[in-house]
Amino acid sequence: MDIEFYFPIIMVSFGILFILWMFCKCYFDNKKDKAIITEIYKKYGVKTTAKIIRCGKHINTQRTMPYKYELLVEFNYNSPIKGCLCPCLAKILTNNPNYKNYESFIPIIYIPQYADYVNEFDDSKKLCQNIGINVYQYSDEMIICTDDINIHTNLSEL
Repeated sequence: MDIEFYFPIIMVSFGILFILWMFCKCYFDNKKDKAIITEIYKKYGVKTTAKIIRCGKHINTQRTMPYKYELLVEFNYNSPIKGCLCPCLAKILTNNPNYKNYESFIPIIYIPQYADYVNEFDDSKKLCQNIGINVYQYSDEMIICTDDINIHTNLSEL
């Protein structure tokens, strides 16, 4: 047998193994991310009701943000930095079409430290120190609808 016969077989085998490795890596990375977000919500998560300012379809401009719907909500939260009730205007991205069932108020779960970051009471370095994660990696999962808690975490409810 000649090397010209074995070379395509070796290359196809390498390609299959590489694709299999990529799927396994993505699966375990997603599982690790879910575990991190679950711990954060167990430790810091607060449930409240937010007023819907605007809702509509999300303009999908990036491959890494596959959300279909975008909600702009406003809610009051107890600020850990200010020590009083502060208003927060936040954007929630979701794939759940049930958001249309909510007319003016929607139940949400949020992280107060992240709400301080959204209101610019705190910077990203302090937020990373307080919570222990990279802000930009998980920012879409820090203020979510209660219906989406089992999508972003390993919890069924908070």
